[in-house]
Amino acid sequence: MEPPRILLAEDETIIRLDLKEILERAGFDVCAEARDGEEAVELAERELPDLAILDVKMPRLDGIEAARRILERRPIPIVMLTAYGHD
Repeated sequence: MEPPRILLAEDETIIRLDLKEILERAGFDVCAEARDGEEAVELAERELPDLAILDVKMPRLDGIEAARRILERRPIPIVMLTAYGHD
């Protein structure tokens, strides 16, 4: 059985690389990496991942809007990440 293919979108390079390493050590296939929301939408169409992990705050297109666009074209599970918090 093939491991799940994951699209990882995070604008901070070091965080994206750390997440990729963690996911791959856990047995997942990170099939695509995006630096912003626009790239995430494009890669979701081209690479056909089983799951997307998106940062909420990204340049050009935020993760929430990217998730909406991905889901319109291909309904897959999406996990949203953020380092920001407020009440």
